[in-house]
Amino acid sequence: MMTSSSSEYIVTEHCLENWDEFVASHETNSTSHTSKDCTIFTFSRRVPVDRWATRIGGTPAWSISTPWPVCSVCTSPLSFVSQLNFSESCMEFDTPGDVLIFHYCFECKPYQTGDCSSVLWKSISDEKLVENAVVPDSILNDEPGPCLGIPHKRKEHLASNSNHPSDSLISLSTKIGGYPPELQPIQPPFDSENRPMNFLASVGSVIGTDIPKSQSAEPIGDLIWFDMGCVMFWGAKTTTGFETRWFIVC
Repeated sequence: MMTSSSSEYIVTEHCLENWDEFVASHETNSTSHTSKDCTIFTFSRRVPVDRWATRIGGTPAWSISTPWPVCSVCTSPLSFVSQLNFSESCMEFDTPGDVLIFHYCFECKPYQTGDCSSVLWKSISDEKLVENAVVPDSILNDEPGPCLGIPHKRKEHLASNSNHPSDSLISLSTKIGGYPPELQPIQPPFDSENRPMNFLASVGSVIGTDIPKSQSAEPIGDLIWFDMGCVMFWGAKTTTGFETRWFIVC
């Protein structure tokens, strides 16, 4: 996990308190006639009441009956990174669960996929959940979050074809649906049946010091993917089930 003094791509509840007014005031400026529904998340340091809510860091909606995932490379517990609640979104694509929970091993660098991570889909239920996350010793003093995600449903125009001021901001943020962030030229990955996968969501970089600290909140850590990049999640239905893939772009 790396830190940076730049907060160029950060979207927080604090800096976009008038988000709805900001978008509406520029709505007529877009030159793009193609748009997609998406749900963008601003962040607060309020303690989430709903255990299934979208968040970065903190404690996930992890069942006490499910073993905490470990890295098969270094055998350390994986760090909980993010939880995305797709039931909060306007996405029409069917997923195998309501919530995507992402764990990652920051100890195994450079950043990589595969056995250094865990992606789990869960359906919202009344099962008993863990009270605290397992935090690897290597990031005890630099743990990401906790940040509560507040959903905002929006129309996203392709940023490269738009002069809408909010589209570049949306593109680089934590979101469900919409277009893949235009950080680099991106080609969709292919599933096991050699078909392009669908963009599901992205988790952007967050600088915790930019998110206002509530009185009850613990100190917060940054979540920086290389040079203010993001993690993209892709999905596809195949004849054998649902496939999910992710990669980092910066």
